[in-house]
Amino acid sequence: MAQTYDFKLLFAWIFVVGFSCNQNQRANVPNVSSIDPQTSWYRSEEQFFLGKEDSLSSYLNDWQKTQPEFYKLYFGNILGFDRRVDPKDSSFTGELRRLRHDSLTKKVLSLIQQQYGNIEDIKEQIDQGARFMRHYFPGSLPIHFYTMYNEFSVGNFIFAPDQKTEGIGIGLDFFLGNAIHYKDLDPRNSAFSEYITRSFNRDHVAKKTWEIWVEDKLGTETGAKFIDNMIQQGKKLYILSRILPQAQDSVLFEFSASQMKWCQENEANIWSYFLNEKLMYESNRMKFIKYVDYSPNSPGMPKEAPGRTGCFIGYQIVSSYMSRHPGISLPDLIAETSPQKILEESKYRPRNSK
Repeated sequence: MAQTYDFKLLFAWIFVVGFSCNQNQRANVPNVSSIDPQTSWYRSEEQFFLGKEDSLSSYLNDWQKTQPEFYKLYFGNILGFDRRVDPKDSSFTGELRRLRHDSLTKKVLSLIQQQYGNIEDIKEQIDQGARFMRHYFPGSLPIHFYTMYNEFSVGNFIFAPDQKTEGIGIGLDFFLGNAIHYKDLDPRNSAFSEYITRSFNRDHVAKKTWEIWVEDKLGTETGAKFIDNMIQQGKKLYILSRILPQAQDSVLFEFSASQMKWCQENEANIWSYFLNEKLMYESNRMKFIKYVDYSPNSPGMPKEAPGRTGCFIGYQIVSSYMSRHPGISLPDLIAETSPQKILEESKYRPRNSK
């Protein structure tokens, strides 16, 4: 269950054209049309930044009363007003009005309005994901989704509005595509590197939103070895592929079309490299970080290889494991804490697709 203020930054995302990574495994999609998604949507940027300024105090009062946890988190933590978030405090409302008139804020909000004035398609993708989520995780809490402008501070995050719901924030300023030169915002910030920001667009909103939910359910990987991290990433990707079964593989893995193709054609070679370099049980994170975290490349592999090739292999291992254990549910998969067991029982034997 999400913890209040336990929000996670989502500073990385990529997808363009899809290939079929495990098309046979993703083809058996359950019918979830009768399932209530139990979602609610709130467009905070439309009221706080795009609404009439003479109605701002009214909006603030309303949100403070009806969405108190989001209100404190958004203004106090994300926008950095600390504890000065009383709508009756003239210093707070004055600073918020100045932020509304800031030139960068006005530019970004104009882009948000242009690109996300209508989000019915995104809501449908995410709501459909909620139906699949409830199929696989019955009894899960209803979810409030909040779109917002975050001053490029936080991507997506999860929190607890109350004990009976979960909340997921969606920072629309992280999905503006080529309309924003993200690197120019902070050239020293690796989160704005091109290999990360190329996925900051509309195509990736649904995946990024559900990714933060899945990460919250999986929890933090406690193992220090490469295999621990690889299987953890494989679990995440496998669960996402079930919640969003129509997602392109290039979206799921955050690879470009050519990178996706290269990984598929060289799956056995990637696996052999990890084995030959004795990386599977390596505990020095610096030696394997680029294979499981965002990186422009995978050291030791051809230049065509993207970073995070370990995530690709982790997904294949988990997929093989689940195929051999059809009685295991997704909650069971999360509860299985032995990466070694998953590897052994998967009987993973990769082949290159060429």
